[in-house]
Amino acid sequence: MKKAAALTMLATLIGLTVPTPANAQQVCIVDRSNRVVCGRRATQWEINNGVGGSGSGSGSGGFQGNREQTRRDVERLYREVLGRSGDRSGVDTYVNRVTREGWSMSRVRSDMAYSQESRDNINDLYRKVLGRNADPGGISAYTRQLSEGKSLDWVRRDLERSPEATGRR
Repeated sequence: MKKAAALTMLATLIGLTVPTPANAQQVCIVDRSNRVVCGRRATQWEINNGVGGSGSGSGSGGFQGNREQTRRDVERLYREVLGRSGDRSGVDTYVNRVTREGWSMSRVRSDMAYSQESRDNINDLYRKVLGRNADPGGISAYTRQLSEGKSLDWVRRDLERSPEATGRR
């Protein structure tokens, strides 16, 4: 299927019309200048979140969205995932990765969630709530939860509601 999608995309780029089955997925590319490549324009959400290409956010196929909105989104992720305001250098790095390198906001979130700082934050919550260091399984589970959209506050509340925490009271 990936090969067929790649051939369809190539044909589209060079201007050929390729018939596709009714159940086939349309492959769309939204370039840096928001030009039409696959028969539609980028949505505002795609522009704000740096989605381009296959939507994975990897590689250099992204486009320059609204930098100020991207900055706000990155700062929000700092608060949600790391529990703090973003430092200027870190925010600038992520804004550039989104607007110049094609990173999606979900990739930024994942990068933050799997950082050493995030692991240290989770371990600190374990110490505060459970009175012990986090085990590798707990670190793994909570970094995955952060990567998938949960906040550091959610992690704290989840630990506080755990049988281990309620048994300590």
